[in-house]
Amino acid sequence: MNGVRRLPLIGSLQYCAFYSSALSAAQVAARYALGSSLRSRGGATYANLLTSASGLQNYFPFGEPVGTTIGVDRVRGQQAFHTNVLAGQDGLIGPAVSYDGISAYSAPRYGYSSTVPTTLTLDAWVRPSDVSGGAFSVVARGDLAGSTLNYQLGKAASGSAISIVVKLDATTYSYQSTDGNLEANAWQHVALQLVGGQAPQVYRNGVRLTLDSGTVIPLATLALASPSALVRIGATGTTPSAFAPARIQQVSIANTQIAASNLLQRYNTGLVAQGRTIPA
Repeated sequence: MNGVRRLPLIGSLQYCAFYSSALSAAQVAARYALGSSLRSRGGATYANLLTSASGLQNYFPFGEPVGTTIGVDRVRGQQAFHTNVLAGQDGLIGPAVSYDGISAYSAPRYGYSSTVPTTLTLDAWVRPSDVSGGAFSVVARGDLAGSTLNYQLGKAASGSAISIVVKLDATTYSYQSTDGNLEANAWQHVALQLVGGQAPQVYRNGVRLTLDSGTVIPLATLALASPSALVRIGATGTTPSAFAPARIQQVSIANTQIAASNLLQRYNTGLVAQGRTIPA
């Protein structure tokens, strides 16, 4: 409009209301308390959903406040040390941690790394700030460049397809999604399932995606890969690389095959946390 300066919003906005009269300070405080309560209950609901599932080995909500340099595993009480990570950032289900895509990553002190089962499910909520660059890792165990990689879930080197890499001794198995990509500036739930004698399964927002290869991974040999390799979040490797430009939270690793209906329920719980309606 003529003479009107427009200042575009950079960020998120929710539950915007206009009133024809002034609200009291107590009314404003009550609205803030209600919002905090709803977000807290969403986090508790999601945590209960994960911890009630069988086989859960690691669970990093990453809901610690600003300035925190250590995340806590809610299953084993272990620590994940943050490097160049911003904690306490705006998340989907409570606070999240933010990775800069340059040098930031989280390193669980042990992670689920002493043994690797022949069945594994890992999932996380991720909000990439950019999907136009090279490959990055959301969750990985071991080194992509070395011989210790067990698995990686992240973004493909070109395009925005979801990428899976599994390495057993000298053999590398690589897959990409063909019908579901990571989106920039949007929260999405991603999950990877590895089951002995089957091709990997990858899910985005509760929907199983098609992969560009149906190669079966002989997971019975997965335990032969380096048992000393550690889990990394937001990167991969003992010498970290493939840094993720993203916010990540609610990371879990289980030694069982989580039912597809349960993965969908986790996504739907995230929708509720956003104040959105679950599709019929």
